[in-house]
Amino acid sequence: RTRSSRACGALAVLCGGGVVEWRRRPAGGYDRLAERGYDRRVDALLEREGELAALQAAVVAARGGRGSVVLVGGEAGIGKTSLLRALRAETTIAFLVGRCEPLSVPVPLGPLRELADAAGAPGLAELDRDDRFALARALRGALCAHGAAVAVVEDAHWADPATLDVLRLLARRAEDVPVILVITYRDDELAGNPPLAMLVGDLATDPVVARIALRRLSAAGVRALAGERADVGELLRITGEIGRASCRERV
Repeated sequence: RTRSSRACGALAVLCGGGVVEWRRRPAGGYDRLAERGYDRRVDALLEREGELAALQAAVVAARGGRGSVVLVGGEAGIGKTSLLRALRAETTIAFLVGRCEPLSVPVPLGPLRELADAAGAPGLAELDRDDRFALARALRGALCAHGAAVAVVEDAHWADPATLDVLRLLARRAEDVPVILVITYRDDELAGNPPLAMLVGDLATDPVVARIALRRLSAAGVRALAGERADVGELLRITGEIGRASCRERV
């Protein structure tokens, strides 16, 4: 195999579970191609038992009427989506997803519109008004209209300011409704995203907020996914080089 193909495989191994596809860009680096369908089967989820247990505990609490917020942070490809796929596979309550997109100009309230649509309230009038408090109340009601639910806002590092405002309001009153609000983001990009960093910092001390920081797999975890014959040292070295190159690209 070429060095590039080995690197692609290494990145998939280190993501922490699930199948991820990559391609090489002309200028260097790698793009994620796989669609993030949460209904896809997770073949292997290693070294995430504690994180999955924390999410499962939040589901149990939501079934009992007590909501919460879970902040899931980690670098690109670390396995945030795979962790949530595993949660969805094991829960029977509603699982609603709204995604932020890497647009040059983010669509205002884009992920919240997706959540409202998934909750069966696509025409939520408050989405077209400037009253953030009214929107938070209306969305909260829509999310739990049919009972306990998991509401995911994915890739909050791409969120517009209005979305972050509403997420703050939803989080502050999360305990009042049987909804688990899960917010995923790239924690290595917080320094360059002051609005998101402020939101995460403000919420981190709230007793209804749990913060999960995903880390790369250990050498043992990589070996378990890649196979006993894999050169784990080489895999770690290659992915380390790619990670450093990715950081330089962002700078």
